[in-house]
Amino acid sequence: MAPGNNGGSQGSLPGPLDVLNVAPEAVPALRTAFADALSRLDAELRLDDLGLRVEQWANDPVSLDAARAVNGLTADDQEKAALLALRGFREQLSTAVHSLDKITEGYRLLEDDNSATVTQKGAD
Repeated sequence: MAPGNNGGSQGSLPGPLDVLNVAPEAVPALRTAFADALSRLDAELRLDDLGLRVEQWANDPVSLDAARAVNGLTADDQEKAALLALRGFREQLSTAVHSLDKITEGYRLLEDDNSATVTQKGAD
């Protein structure tokens, strides 16, 4: 397939129209895996950025520099903060769970429609 179509082609970069095709029977296990990961991440994020901050260990310049460095990596620097990255990953997991819920509903509606069609044709 050409890039931008369902699935793209080998070596192509993902585009806005690329779609992951998932077999109906795989959706529940995928949703469970993503929901479990989301739950574990939420538990970790409850620490929030205040819980990740460290205080100066001693009243000396080395301890102050070390505390600043750790806080810069975990909570302060908006461009490279670990907490910011985790929150972004959390949003991606949440979107995946929501998408899998929509896929499940779509498959359910399709099955209901197919059942109704078969029942209707059987009554003719």
